Amino acid sequence: MFHTNKINFLTRVLVLLLFSFICFSECKAKVILTTEVDTYTITLNGNVLNDISGLNIHVQIKDLKGNISTAVSFLSNGANSVLSSVTGPKGDQFTITFALNGKIKDGKASVTGKFIKDSLLSGAEFNVIKVERDGGIDITSLLITEISFTNSKVTSTPTPTPTPTPTPTPTPTPTPTPKEVETLTGQLIEELEDAIIIPFVKTLTDLNDAFIGLFVGFTKGLEEFLDITGTASIEVENAPPIPEGEPALFELPEIESIALFKEVENIFEIPKGFSFAADLSFDDIVEPITVSSEDLSKQNTAVLVDSSGKTFIVGFGFLREIDTELTNFRAKKNYRFQTENGEPLKLTTTFTVPADAAEGDAKVSILNKNESLATIPLRVAPPRRVQVGKKQVGKPQISEPIKAFVKKSGERLSLEIRGKNFITKIATVDGKLEKLIGKANFTNVTFVPQKGISVKSIRVRKNKINVIAKIKNDIEPGIKLFNVITPKGADIGAIVFPELILDGMIEATSIPEKFILESSED
Repeated sequence: MFHTNKINFLTRVLVLLLFSFICFSECKAKVILTTEVDTYTITLNGNVLNDISGLNIHVQIKDLKGNISTAVSFLSNGANSVLSSVTGPKGDQFTITFALNGKIKDGKASVTGKFIKDSLLSGAEFNVIKVERDGGIDITSLLITEISFTNSKVTSTPTPTPTPTPTPTPTPTPTPTPKEVETLTGQLIEELEDAIIIPFVKTLTDLNDAFIGLFVGFTKGLEEFLDITGTASIEVENAPPIPEGEPALFELPEIESIALFKEVENIFEIPKGFSFAADLSFDDIVEPITVSSEDLSKQNTAVLVDSSGKTFIVGFGFLREIDTELTNFRAKKNYRFQTENGEPLKLTTTFTVPADAAEGDAKVSILNKNESLATIPLRVAPPRRVQVGKKQVGKPQISEPIKAFVKKSGERLSLEIRGKNFITKIATVDGKLEKLIGKANFTNVTFVPQKGISVKSIRVRKNKINVIAKIKNDIEPGIKLFNVITPKGADIGAIVFPELILDGMIEATSIPEKFILESSED
């Protein structure tokens, strides 16, 4: 009898504790008593905020009795948001994500956003259910969270908490340039996104994995991988020295009748605004380096160090096998790498010139573990001035969705690329009027690797490019990158060809990092 009563008592205590836990987790929700409010503010307090470079704030509007806008702002003393997104709803939950520039100084921050008009129902419950810092680390228990609601139409000048005191990030003095060029650089940065700064974090992993971890960790919680070509730059703050590899050159993309890149003393000047995929070439190779099967399956970070010493993540590279039938003796000596079976390998990489990199001499290194596979010298040049009529044209930018179809029993690729800043036949390039005739266009599309595909026609419109290409029998399955190039700049897309090519749609994206990095996880 005693034991039974004791068990019943313990059961009641456990039930009460469980009820108290559930009540605590749900009773933190703030009830919206009137549908007249249109703005929410989440205030976070905790010293852990002083050491973060990003946040994921998971909020719940219970039973989806409201919806929130994708427009959201971040306020703090010392740090500001360079990238933000709102994803959801997933069930009745949303994720608010921020990438931050600078450091919070007083352990306080606030987030303000809007409710979508007419979406609120009376009695809606708004709750912050989890807060994660960069890297997806849960810091909810280390924070005090407060929620408030206002009506922006009534409260004309709401006072957010805490009060910010902006601290600008110091920028090295760039090489002096003409006033017009400075304006073009500013226009390019404004056209893209603000510069992103990611503090380097020492880890037990090798240097290449550390850089990939920084990039992937920064983009965790975003709806898609961060598109390097769509940002002004991705700088790694306090990065360690980057080792130099074998001297190499980009096999640069070309446009018919236009010289895109100036070469001085075997070093190419590449203007800001250019993002492209390219193979690398090497000279005077005596003995190729053997790459293990493990390293062959890994991806490699492309890192640029500019003339001021700043370090940027500018792309990702990978090694691929080459058809031995095409490797004669003369060609073989240009192959820097080979498999354990002696098969030659080609190094392919994506690359973006950071819009706010210091102009002048720079080096790009393709990392492998704690070394570099290759190092490419180049000069960062100011953006090129390109006009159509009286209107200045920005760098070409590809947008989703890209539609890629295989037709005619696997023999033809039909590629539809949407975006902006595509140029047809007339443009003024650096003050010189250029006109093309016939079927030529200032906007071109090239594939990397080129093998297995032959472009038959390119039709350029204002916001769309249609490419028809022949698929050959020797096309290799896997990632094929493509460049959309104009005299102003270039952007990169990617297609994945399956092992068995059948008629129908195949995968394509405007964010090559998505395919390149995901392939390393397979």
